[in-house]
Amino acid sequence: MAKGITYEIVATCCDLLIAAGITPTQRNVRAELPQEYMGCGNSTLVRHIRTWNEKRDMAEDTKVDLPEELVNAMKKAISSSTIAATLEKESQLAKTTQQIDEDILLLEANEATIARLNHHLNEQKEESQTRALILEKELSATTSKAEDLKNQAILLEEKLDQSIKLQEEARTELAKEQLRFEGAEKTVKIAQSRSDQLDKEISRINEKLSKSETQAATAIATSAEQGKTIKRLDSELSMTKSELVSLSAEYKKVAISESALKAQLEMTNRELTGDEMDKIAKEFMKVLGQHSSKD
Repeated sequence: MAKGITYEIVATCCDLLIAAGITPTQRNVRAELPQEYMGCGNSTLVRHIRTWNEKRDMAEDTKVDLPEELVNAMKKAISSSTIAATLEKESQLAKTTQQIDEDILLLEANEATIARLNHHLNEQKEESQTRALILEKELSATTSKAEDLKNQAILLEEKLDQSIKLQEEARTELAKEQLRFEGAEKTVKIAQSRSDQLDKEISRINEKLSKSETQAATAIATSAEQGKTIKRLDSELSMTKSELVSLSAEYKKVAISESALKAQLEMTNRELTGDEMDKIAKEFMKVLGQHSSKD
């Protein structure tokens, strides 16, 4: 902590400056102060310098010639004090300059370190930005791929639904085909039964024809009076023969229809559509209807 400055100390410094040919300004006086008084207040220092100037002016008015030996002694003392103060100031200045140089070197080193750190930071920043762009692209690609996979999953689900629907339709069509096949078998069985009935009917007609011929021959041989009866029998015989011819023709048609039905039934083992089954059934029922109407 700076000591309190006294007038005597300030006056001594002013006298030394005057003796050295230096004007005792506030700055010059402060530079000449001992180290322990360097922190004194400006107002106190200015007040003491002003008092010294006032007293000096008064001394000029009452100036007394001093002996030359005293004056030389005072100059020598002032010169020694000034030289010592100057050396001390130069030493302090050298230390200060050295400290400044060291501070400059440290500052330059710090600036180089800061520049190196800034360069490294910029490199890391650029690397981080590049990595962020890469990650952003990868994220975009991953998002796009996820959307594609999601769309593919939706398509697969739709295809699966369609496959299930097609399988259900195929099962339904297969059941229908099985029903159609069973119906065709029943139709063939009916046709075979009807064919057997027609064979029996033909046999019955042949027997009837044989009986009619026998009766006609007997009637012709036994009596001329039975001419009308013979004519009637002849007429019946002609009608019976005509019916027999018609039945034979129908029998052939039925046989042909039966063969066609068998051939078509064999085709159903390969592939038989609903329209073909309906057509076969209609043809067979048509034949049966014709025979039924004639009977």
